[in-house]
Amino acid sequence: MPFEEVIENLGDLPPVSVDREQMRSVVTNLLVNAGEAVNGDGRLTLSTSCARDQVILTVSDNGCGMEREFVRNKLFQPFSSTKTTGLGIGMFQCKRIVEAHEGTIRAETQFGEGTTFRITLPASGPPSLS
Repeated sequence: MPFEEVIENLGDLPPVSVDREQMRSVVTNLLVNAGEAVNGDGRLTLSTSCARDQVILTVSDNGCGMEREFVRNKLFQPFSSTKTTGLGIGMFQCKRIVEAHEGTIRAETQFGEGTTFRITLPASGPPSLS
């Protein structure tokens, strides 16, 4: 596993109406990117929460972070990457998938300290109690 520590803070959530495979690819992309950012020596935090009629998934790492200018202008653009390999379309695809589900994806970063991605999706029912 590319993380020294994984912290999970997963709360009870209402159902969301999503294509599981597409959303799985979004989460997988975020986890792969976080693993590369910490280079096998860091912390990953996964959390879920509910606010009003929204479900929120947060993926945070304490890796290398990104320059704010890159996040502001290029992160979700096709063929843009901070990596030397790959096509630079992963985050572009993630944004398209999340938005197709009427959600949002946001990034907060501090260069040299880590990055947090927050996905917000509309809930489609009352919170589950299980």
